[in-house]
Amino acid sequence: MAFGDKSERALKENGFEKLFGTIIKGWRNRRGLSQEELAFRAKLHRTYISDIERGARNVSLRSVKKIAGALEISLATLFSPFQSHPGAEPQNLNQIKPVPPVAP
Repeated sequence: MAFGDKSERALKENGFEKLFGTIIKGWRNRRGLSQEELAFRAKLHRTYISDIERGARNVSLRSVKKIAGALEISLATLFSPFQSHPGAEPQNLNQIKPVPPVAP
């Protein structure tokens, strides 16, 4: 199943939070990061990242900015799947290259 297929289904079933979580998880996986590593880079708790990815949190803009920075992408890129309207099919993210983990 393509990333776009998962994201489109998530939007229909659970709304914006679930789709946003699917996008975060997709970027994290494509960067080769664990939830723990993403949380460390973003200075957030690992369980908060887990909740975001499951669509269980309504994320603040401050946290979104931290996550985008930890993923080394712009906010515009992070939200690009929503460009035309909330029901838009997200762009394919299969071209994203992994980022090496940061040593503690």
